[in-house]
Amino acid sequence: ANASGNNAVAIGQSVSATADVAFAAGSSSLASGAASLAIGDRAKAVNVQGIAIGQLAEASSAWDISIGRYAGTNPVTLAKEGRNVAIGDGALRYGIGANNNIGLGTDAGAGLNGAGNVILGTYANATQAVDAAVSAGTPENQIEAKSVTVTVSGSTNTGSVKSVTANNSVVIGTRALATSAGSVAVGQTAKGLGATTVAVGNSSRSL
Repeated sequence: ANASGNNAVAIGQSVSATADVAFAAGSSSLASGAASLAIGDRAKAVNVQGIAIGQLAEASSAWDISIGRYAGTNPVTLAKEGRNVAIGDGALRYGIGANNNIGLGTDAGAGLNGAGNVILGTYANATQAVDAAVSAGTPENQIEAKSVTVTVSGSTNTGSVKSVTANNSVVIGTRALATSAGSVAVGQTAKGLGATTVAVGNSSRSL
């Protein structure tokens, strides 16, 4: 273990805590941001006061909190300010300049491009939500998702996800989807596709 930062703590095989007051524990975990915390197999907290807990969890931007396997991993691009909260298997992974978002649930907000969103539910605002909307008859040009190449979590292979752009939206429900500024989607496969519109109920849609 390598605890090279001032007052840093590193516990475990191939563990590194290289910034001041950083804490890392778990095989090959890394805490390289000041006052950061990384706990779990290959967990990484690489920016100031980031928290990463879980196998391959990653807190990449400042003040990010990532809890759960693959949470926050493999961002495509980083925002200057993070402050994302990702809880769940793959929550908010593959982010594109994501900041100040909350993602709770398996793959919630995976591939998200945007800020200020609250995303709760399995596959909410993720590729699976886009696919469900298209399968239900929503034209792709109403969703405006973009295919983005990513490094697959836990691998060196590349893959593709459908990235949704949203800001200040609220998404609640399995495969729920909100793709415009200030839109709200509540319910399984609910779709809030128009700016400041609200869709409530299973399979509902607002434009």
